Amino acid sequence: MKEGFKIGFSRVDITPPLGAPIAGYTFLRKASAVRDSLELNALAVSDGAHAAVVIAADLLDLQDNVQTLELRRRIASAAGVADEAVYFHCTHTHLSPAFGKADPNGETAFDGDPAYEEELIGKACIAAKAAVEDLAPATIAIGRAEAKRISFIRRFRMKDGSIRTNPGVNNPDIKEPIGQVDETVQVIRFKREGKDEIVAVNFGTHPDTIGGDAISADWPGFARRFT
Repeated sequence: MKEGFKIGFSRVDITPPLGAPIAGYTFLRKASAVRDSLELNALAVSDGAHAAVVIAADLLDLQDNVQTLELRRRIASAAGVADEAVYFHCTHTHLSPAFGKADPNGETAFDGDPAYEEELIGKACIAAKAAVEDLAPATIAIGRAEAKRISFIRRFRMKDGSIRTNPGVNNPDIKEPIGQVDETVQVIRFKREGKDEIVAVNFGTHPDTIGGDAISADWPGFARRFT
């Protein structure tokens, strides 16, 4: 372990108000209820000389590159780290807002809500700063296993040469799946001196398992709360 290695953590609630636009499909949905809260989690890492901040937010995606750069700049300024030392990741739940102007080639056909986005940026800055202030000496443990029969391929090459998404179970016109399922679960455990441990989990399954128009962090939120 490199001398000076430290880890810090912070979490804030980023649940939008009812009526907020929900991204994830080609048509507009507005939040009618809150099934469970959306969260933004900030992990600060330091080698004793430089620090970086990794953020995971319960949002569909970041739609606009210009706005994303400004988001990172403001977070970096608040946390006291370099712009390039901010990594912003979306869990991709389909029961949340997206961030930024609509991408005509993406999954959302409408812009995000400017008022909510400004509030989100403010909360991200607070969380990043708090994570840096929470830095404590730590050690790392890494684990890897498999979660079988959860993920599945949804894109298939059909017998007529076309490619379809979700063509139906046992569809006789399916030729072959495109790609292979990655059932790997990767876990990083940070054991800190005098503070709570932190666990980061990586598992590749699409967070679109609920449906409807009630705000939800989908399975990533469930995993955070019950594991």
